[in-house]
Amino acid sequence: MTKMNFLRTMLLTSLLLLPALSNALAQETVAQEAVAQETVAQETVAQEAVAQEAVAQETVAQEEEGGSALMTISRFVTCQAVEDREPVGSTTAFPSGTETAYAYLEATEIGADVEVSFVWYHESNEVARVPLSIRQGSRWRTYSSKKLAGRTGAWRVEIQDSASAVLASVDFTVE
Repeated sequence: MTKMNFLRTMLLTSLLLLPALSNALAQETVAQEAVAQETVAQETVAQEAVAQEAVAQETVAQEEEGGSALMTISRFVTCQAVEDREPVGSTTAFPSGTETAYAYLEATEIGADVEVSFVWYHESNEVARVPLSIRQGSRWRTYSSKKLAGRTGAWRVEIQDSASAVLASVDFTVE
């Protein structure tokens, strides 16, 4: 009989505690959803900042034989990948485990062929220079990638013309 009384007591206690446990679980779920919404909001703000920085179109003049050729930099962003000639995951803050960062450039209104370089800096030290040609035309999209090799901290990538003048730059961090 004592086992039976014990089991009855346990069952009644469980039934009495069930609503309290259910409420606690619901509160935890609401808290987790709030954290997830805040994270999404922070990511959206970061992406908007990247877009605002890159959307400020810069007109670039490069000296040519007897004249100048104009090029408009429509977008210059750092991102997690490039797929179908478009940046994926535009960001200025990469997690520490990120193996490769990408810098994406979209130029428009290109008056003549232009030689540019993607110049990568880590903590103000140049770590890579990638020369690329941009051909005359209405639009040109290209990118450069950099293996981060576990290096955290402040990074910058610049677009430089053949005279090493900075045409555009993006600062980013690897946390």
